Amino acid sequence: MLPDGESISLLVNDERGGEGHGVRCYAGLRLDPFFMDVAKEVETRTRRRLAFLPKGTNTLEGTDVLAVVAELDVVRVFGAASGSVFAVAAETVTVGPYPERLGRPEVKNNLLSDNGVDAANRVVDLRDLYNEEDPFRLGPRYADACRARLNANLVFFDGLDGKADWTTQPDGTHLLTELLLADFLVVDIAKPYDEDSYFEIEEHLP
Repeated sequence: MLPDGESISLLVNDERGGEGHGVRCYAGLRLDPFFMDVAKEVETRTRRRLAFLPKGTNTLEGTDVLAVVAELDVVRVFGAASGSVFAVAAETVTVGPYPERLGRPEVKNNLLSDNGVDAANRVVDLRDLYNEEDPFRLGPRYADACRARLNANLVFFDGLDGKADWTTQPDGTHLLTELLLADFLVVDIAKPYDEDSYFEIEEHLP
């Protein structure tokens, strides 16, 4: 659904996709873009030390995922005064009690999973609860639990190579917690695309 109430119709796996009102959409199978050595990732978490090799094995090689792609004319869809910096998140709703939403890649699977280091909560799977939240307006109900999980996991992952590159505040707060708690991507369409860039915009925010 677009801001003006219009919608785009398309068929899954139709290479032509759907188009209208300044928007083009596609939904269908595409090669999974992630490189993930699952066996070494599991070993890393279990042994609590880096197990990855210089030449890894891409467990996802040849795996397809159902992709939803949207391309839009920003001025036409949001107006000429919309600017160039946007916060972006996606959500899918299927049968079941929880939606699935995505902002930054793998925040929930990695940073909010239970690695046995969160002393505040070792019972509740926070990922499903976090999925229910508005990515742009995290409510107060589970915010502290999510912060505690991020604080613990960020220290855990930072120390897997045997040294700590990040310091924490006296109360245990990690410097990246608030940034990653806001689970949305920040993009500036006025800048050239670079597949190797990440966090440049956030690093320059006051």
